[in-house]
Amino acid sequence: MQMIKIKMTLVFFVNFFIINNLIFGMKLSEISGIEKLVDYNKIKNIEVERVIEKKAGTSGPLSRKENILYVNGEKDKFTGAVISRENNYITAIYTYINGKNNGIGIQYYKNGKIDSTKIYKNDIPIEITDYYENGNIRQSYKQMEEMKRGVKITYYKDKNKISSKQEVILDDSKVKVVDYIKNGKTTVYEKNGNILGELNFNNGSLLGERQKLYKNGKVKYDFIGGAKDIKDLKAIRSYIEYFDNSDTMKYSCNEVSTGNWKCKEYSKDGSFKQEVDGRKYVSVNNNHHGNIWINMFLGAWNILNP
Repeated sequence: MQMIKIKMTLVFFVNFFIINNLIFGMKLSEISGIEKLVDYNKIKNIEVERVIEKKAGTSGPLSRKENILYVNGEKDKFTGAVISRENNYITAIYTYINGKNNGIGIQYYKNGKIDSTKIYKNDIPIEITDYYENGNIRQSYKQMEEMKRGVKITYYKDKNKISSKQEVILDDSKVKVVDYIKNGKTTVYEKNGNILGELNFNNGSLLGERQKLYKNGKVKYDFIGGAKDIKDLKAIRSYIEYFDNSDTMKYSCNEVSTGNWKCKEYSKDGSFKQEVDGRKYVSVNNNHHGNIWINMFLGAWNILNP
């Protein structure tokens, strides 16, 4: 998968430069120490107009004006590659056209393995793949048709199995820093592949969105989130609990007024048993039953935010 990603990156990079009719000045293979990088054979023949080197974590001879990159003392917008080094190790390679990130952006661990690869179009990353140091994929992002909206997929480190799929909005407001705002459906998986939760967000908020928690791959709790943030999470309006490993409802509850719940209790055969006060089933505050579903939610949340 890593090789496929790199090939896609290089195809995009080469095509972009050809389309823009640029004159190339040198190949990346001419850069000192680049042969130590794990993807050397994939990037060595990339041609760029010029190369600027700088110390990692510094701007070096470069500066931005109105989000356009320039070489200090020059009037023309920068076109070429920027190489970052730390103790003579290459830590990053970024390519630019007319002062904006276009083409590849690759960050490296000190051992030369890939930390992150990005494909840029006018400073906006449209594809991202981040790696654990063992070479397994940590997370990936691919833009959908709508600008800055896409799907983020995360992976377990030791298993290389999917831990979550998230619909997100890309937040690239900070230079070289990419954040994701959850917006839409997020599916969380256990290491065995079973679904642990289907969580829904509106611009990062849980409030008013339906949440589902699973046990052994079957829906166990279904409720509407009553807070924007996880730390204050509670259920509002609707709460449903199912029997273990079953599609049969155990409790179906409605919030009749703030914090007051009425629940219908059912038998395993689906027949109605009785109507009960729902606070002891739904409420979280020092409530053993309510703490069960909130703890399940926290388990899913911890997978999303390791």
